[in-house]
Amino acid sequence: DLGLRAYHNLMDREMPDAEKDKIYETIKAMPEIRGHHQLKTRYAGNKPFMQMHIDIDANLSFKDAHDIIDRLEHALLEVFPGAEVIIHPDPA
Repeated sequence: DLGLRAYHNLMDREMPDAEKDKIYETIKAMPEIRGHHQLKTRYAGNKPFMQMHIDIDANLSFKDAHDIIDRLEHALLEVFPGAEVIIHPDPA
């Protein structure tokens, strides 16, 4: 099992579907996020990495958009402690 996990890490394999489902559930719990796309996930050792684009209201102020991104990042860190999270907002 350890060798297989190490191999998957070296190959930048995506997170298992069950873990990606936790990401989707976290996003769906925030009604101000209208959608998401380009989710990329992987592990480096035990550290999870994820990056994504989220669709938010195009009329939001920069601060309001940033607040949404911060809340999502903190929510994801609750589920995946120590994760490296990159979120790019797209106007919807």
